Amino acid sequence: MKKENDDVKKKGILRQKILETARKLFGEKGYNEVSMRNISDSLGISVGNLTYHFKKKEDLVEEAVLARHENYQKPDAPKTLEELNDCFRGLLRHQEDNIYYSRHYKQLSQISEKICQIQKKVLGDLRDILEETFENLRQTGLMAPDMIPSQYEYLTQTILSICAYGIIWGGVNPLACIWSLIYPILTEAGKSIYHSKIEKSIGEQH
Repeated sequence: MKKENDDVKKKGILRQKILETARKLFGEKGYNEVSMRNISDSLGISVGNLTYHFKKKEDLVEEAVLARHENYQKPDAPKTLEELNDCFRGLLRHQEDNIYYSRHYKQLSQISEKICQIQKKVLGDLRDILEETFENLRQTGLMAPDMIPSQYEYLTQTILSICAYGIIWGGVNPLACIWSLIYPILTEAGKSIYHSKIEKSIGEQH
């Protein structure tokens, strides 16, 4: 029984190492440029040993994404401009830490229905959060009412696109892009908070 337990533990440890190595290689080279052979060579194991745990690369990337979202919970909607900025910074850090996911966002949704459902869930949650936050900020006088029909709806959709793809543009600060969209519809009170509490932090986002 002890040997069986030890074997199960060793398999679990190796499986975790495989996932960590795959994420690292996907991030460095891109999903399409990494083969199962690359992963097995990096681990010093045979391809047969690797495929015992994951039959193909699609299974491996699916598990890598699912593991990252295992403990996901919908965040609370920010109540202030500072909290909104922290929310954006957190989203962009997550993008950077999982760069392969952003680079192949659409492709991965086509590879795996489970990944597709995760993407829909997360983007749906973020849409709800932004809509609630913008409404709260309008109510507290920090953001102006719509100046054209559906202005905040379009703003939300654009920010969602930046949060999904912005980190891969290269040479562009995605956080600065987001605030360049929000700033024109801040009230004078909102702009004052932006300049005193937020503006400086934007340059720290890479």
